[in-house]
Amino acid sequence: MATAHNISVTALVDEVGSLPSVAAHVVALTSDPGCSMGDLARVILADAAMSLRFLALANSAAFSRGREVRDLRTSLVRLGLIRVRDLALLMGAHDLFPTSAEVPGLPAEAVWQHNLATACWSRVLGRGLADHAQDAWLAGILQGIGLGVLMQRTPVELGNAVAIAHDEKITLAAACQRSCGCHPWQVGAAVCDRWQLPRLLRNVVAHQADLVTDPPPPADAQPLIRVVRCAREMAAAQGLGASGEGVPAPPMAMVGERIGLAADALEAHAAKVSAEVDGLMFSLLGDRAEPSAAATDVRVPLARLGLAGVDASLARQDLQEQLDTAREIQQQLLPRDWNVPGPWTISAMNRPSCTVSGDIYDILPAANDRTAVAVADVSGKGVAAALLASNLQATLRALAPVTADLAELLGHINRQLCGATDDEHFATLFVLLLPADGGPVRYVSAGHVPPLVLGADGRQTRLRPGGPPVGMLPGTHYRVGEFALAPGDRVVVCTDGLTEAANEQGTEFGEEGLATAAKRTSDPDPELTLVGILEAVLAHADPVAGPADDLTLLVAGRTA
Repeated sequence: MATAHNISVTALVDEVGSLPSVAAHVVALTSDPGCSMGDLARVILADAAMSLRFLALANSAAFSRGREVRDLRTSLVRLGLIRVRDLALLMGAHDLFPTSAEVPGLPAEAVWQHNLATACWSRVLGRGLADHAQDAWLAGILQGIGLGVLMQRTPVELGNAVAIAHDEKITLAAACQRSCGCHPWQVGAAVCDRWQLPRLLRNVVAHQADLVTDPPPPADAQPLIRVVRCAREMAAAQGLGASGEGVPAPPMAMVGERIGLAADALEAHAAKVSAEVDGLMFSLLGDRAEPSAAATDVRVPLARLGLAGVDASLARQDLQEQLDTAREIQQQLLPRDWNVPGPWTISAMNRPSCTVSGDIYDILPAANDRTAVAVADVSGKGVAAALLASNLQATLRALAPVTADLAELLGHINRQLCGATDDEHFATLFVLLLPADGGPVRYVSAGHVPPLVLGADGRQTRLRPGGPPVGMLPGTHYRVGEFALAPGDRVVVCTDGLTEAANEQGTEFGEEGLATAAKRTSDPDPELTLVGILEAVLAHADPVAGPADDLTLLVAGRTA
């Protein structure tokens, strides 16, 4: 007869350690309603092995439906947020309790297969649990964590318990109580506590041995406890893996009848569970898992994707991080202080269509005690347009303080861009000079969307271009205009991303839409004018796609 040992559950769990950092981070992220697949991909990419596992599973027969995915983010989208959370915790747990433990009569891979089958059946049977349906799969996995700890830490005592269970045809929990002085679900509940998992899941694990306890399990956990217990029976009846139980598994039909599953539904669910378990076994264990049709199906695309899929995801992630940094720098180059000398108030905004923008606006000191207000729109969008826009902004900042003549300033900029770019790259540009003494303002427009002058009395005037875009024709001379702004008058300057914003039918906002929106914003405050126009264009644009091009809007007004 085997000798009984009183194993300390606390001591066992202290040796387990914390959940691996990437898995813990994923579990924490997915508990946030604002979590995105991009956030998850960035975290998971820190663990190449976990990335490969997700890629393998997304391409398995259970999830691929014949459509191969080659990057991590698409894999995560295919699997879904809750499943990603569950699988990350599963992978973390598997790495803590690998398949190296040797327990007679209880192969580690067979135990993992049984745990996975229990989790998959828990999801099937837990669909009617309302608020707790999404926890069923995870509860099914966690019920087996305690057994994994005992396999790793007390293989001899557990081997004795397995022998007792089979010899006497009793449950493994009862046999473990005699051989180890504790049962697997006590250990599993302690692990849940250590990992700071939700109390509901801890209670489901703790009460797998028996629902009739004193005190009884919390009422909210009881339906999920029953689901997991039935799922364990289903996994055993289907012959998926091993649990060490000495009690013979009932026939599937008997379990199905008891829980109200018709024969055809039972067969369909069993096939899906089998396929999902195969995919999970391969993604967890790789070549160590027993090959099946589903596992073999995923090996071919995975062999092709392999680390290259992770490398591609890493490369895309690295590029996105660089673009995000470039966007931060570009936004920092836009003026933050809109206070200018004289009776002028300015409000402005820039909305890139891509990560970086081909539009700029700037407010900078100019020659002869003036302030230059500039808005430019470089052809195209994305990185190339953003680089040219930055070059244009740098040229403006270098020349505006020392060049008093607007025509000369535009001529310099035009020659510089013509020499630095090809015929396909140019920019529309509008520059307004605001004198500190409040006198007449001068402007020049190089092919830009005609700015709108809004009179305090409601009149509107368009400022037409005085030449073609800069960077297009080397010898262009630009015509300078002049007008007076009275108190309450405003100038509205935008890029074509605003006027060309289209609705679902393809109708553009247009210059008339700008004029109508401006007429409705009668308040002389430039900021309120800008907000009113922006709200109008966003209300007009496609509600899903939004404006398709970079959008910049600037309003300058005279306050006194």
